[in-house]
Amino acid sequence: MAAVILAIVGVFHWMSPSLLSLLGEGGTDTFFVLNASLRNPEYLDELDARLTEESAYHVLDDTPSVYAHRLKRGKGVVFAYRWFFDKYPNGIDDEQFEKITIWLSESPSESVSTLDLSDRNSVIAVYTKGGSAWPDSACSGYLNAGHLTVRKSDNRFVVTLAGTLSPMALPIFRELCKPRYVAKYFETTELQYHELTTWLGKPGEHPYAETYR
Repeated sequence: MAAVILAIVGVFHWMSPSLLSLLGEGGTDTFFVLNASLRNPEYLDELDARLTEESAYHVLDDTPSVYAHRLKRGKGVVFAYRWFFDKYPNGIDDEQFEKITIWLSESPSESVSTLDLSDRNSVIAVYTKGGSAWPDSACSGYLNAGHLTVRKSDNRFVVTLAGTLSPMALPIFRELCKPRYVAKYFETTELQYHELTTWLGKPGEHPYAETYR
């Protein structure tokens, strides 16, 4: 029975946002913030280290991986993708979310800039996807191999991301959180730091404030 449940969860977990949108309601937010950075660039590395020594359920209940997408004022520029799927017909606690947060040490100076995702001094890309009601079991990690292309278009930036997810060593739902290829293309418009919500990058009082749109 457990295997069947895991398989069903896995199907919905990795279905594409475009396909899910045909089954229910949702929304996508994309933006960039100047003079901003990740609140803790090493968050997932530190969390991964704790999971080797402490109870996963205790650690992830208190400090879920979605907190890696929190932002602060700082040096650099942040590009972000936020996707939320509201619900299936008559569904309960089956909302889904996907977040990508990309920090660059400097704002792109050229009309088109391409960066190597393995150079974490210049670029850090964080990825998380999971059930909004179950942030402790979300699949999360850094994109450590691949490239990022940022193209300036008037007052917007167009982001093309292609990389390999290196997930945390999550002991629960391990079968759903394996290394995989992640590709995204999205346009961003500028947000001021004070315009951020808990869904977009401001710290919330509860994980649900950061997994529900």
